[in-house]
Amino acid sequence: MNPPIPAPDVLPLPAPAGLIQFLLVLTFILHLVPMNFLLGGGILAGVSHFLSKKHERHARLAKRLSELMPTTVAMAVSLGVAPLLFVQVLYGHLLYSSSILMANAWFLVVPLVIIGYYCVYLLRFKWDHLGSFRTYVAWFL
Repeated sequence: MNPPIPAPDVLPLPAPAGLIQFLLVLTFILHLVPMNFLLGGGILAGVSHFLSKKHERHARLAKRLSELMPTTVAMAVSLGVAPLLFVQVLYGHLLYSSSILMANAWFLVVPLVIIGYYCVYLLRFKWDHLGSFRTYVAWFL
């Protein structure tokens, strides 16, 4: 026996379903670009911070990556809104149920993003003041 699936919304879609599906995939890909830079850049920044004691080029790379991270976080967050809205339009009846089941994880997203923003801005604007502590801040990203 299949579990009951909520009925779709009775309101019609604001555009053809194919167009909304295409925009969902397109905006999700646009969201993945800065997210990949954040993941890879965060790992590179952490490794570069660790190796910066031995080589000056790693210190320059870590500083440059730290300068780019606040803009990248803002882009990733901004570009992540559109796919959520398209998912809500297409699969709202399923998204609502899954959001309730995953409420604890969804509630953790906001504090984790705030902590990540804070760490990124610490590295960007308090670079000289952090000293050896900047390696830990970079790895916390």
